[in-house]
Amino acid sequence: MDKTFDQAAFVNRLGEQLIEEFSGAGFATTPHGVGSARESSARAKLEHLLPAGVGVSSGHVIDSYGSTSKQVDIVIYERDICPIFSISDPPEPGSTYFPCEGVIAVGEVKSSLDKRELDNAAANIASVQRLQRYAEEEYDVVEDRGDCVQFRFYGSRMGLSGTPEQDYNQATKSADRIMGFVLAGELGVSSSTLASQLASHIGSAYTEWATDTVAILKEGVFVPVMINEGGDADNAYLAHSHDEGKPDGLANVTNPHSFSDGDGIYYVSVDGLRASSTTVLGVMIAEVYYAFYNRRTVSVRAFQEYFVEGGLPGGGVVYR
Repeated sequence: MDKTFDQAAFVNRLGEQLIEEFSGAGFATTPHGVGSARESSARAKLEHLLPAGVGVSSGHVIDSYGSTSKQVDIVIYERDICPIFSISDPPEPGSTYFPCEGVIAVGEVKSSLDKRELDNAAANIASVQRLQRYAEEEYDVVEDRGDCVQFRFYGSRMGLSGTPEQDYNQATKSADRIMGFVLAGELGVSSSTLASQLASHIGSAYTEWATDTVAILKEGVFVPVMINEGGDADNAYLAHSHDEGKPDGLANVTNPHSFSDGDGIYYVSVDGLRASSTTVLGVMIAEVYYAFYNRRTVSVRAFQEYFVEGGLPGGGVVYR
């Protein structure tokens, strides 16, 4: 009896089931039914595989300045920290709103991905990226400065501060932005055509066209890369840009947070992933894990702004 557990095979089977459910969703009789069936299957798979305290839903993302994103298929959020505004009970995608400060990642789900569908997905993700998290300046006793902008890591309620270089700033630091991904069942164009389209958006403004990972269950994974001096993308060790201690001769390509920060496209086919005992779905989930543990958001005090702007209002009466 085989007592070992093959996690790659397990995740691969989940991917196969997801593909089957993508296909099954096509039997729905209305476009809304097709989308709901497809998106629900993806959310259920992610819910089981992500860390405790992480919720998976769909809907709109909002900020405390009055802006609302387009509806997105998958919203991955801090379930134990982030408030949810839902007009319906139980929550439904078209009437559920998530404050951007508690959103870790958003994703678009497509049965088949072609150039038009990718542009639509990237535009939806960019509508989330345009939202402004409430990052207020405050006095830091340790650093003795009054313009500190605290940050925190997802899942934690503790605000942190440091040097000016460590301040939270989503405009200049990709690690301070919400992750975006596209998940599809199959490609409607060739992998080279899709790679060319992704390459055309290298360096694009993240507020206009945004995605960090493109995963096609039957084809492979596309991620942005930065080719370092002397680098060779055909012989690359793929590592996140902050990693150190990589083997000599392999540390020539790094994986930035988004296509807007990269200078190239790295594509790994299903066969290539299989040779490394890895799966498409596994890579995408690993990227979400990376975002959860390494990207940053703002202090939990930001959630107060959705209920009382700037603290208690004036005009009251004090009694003694």
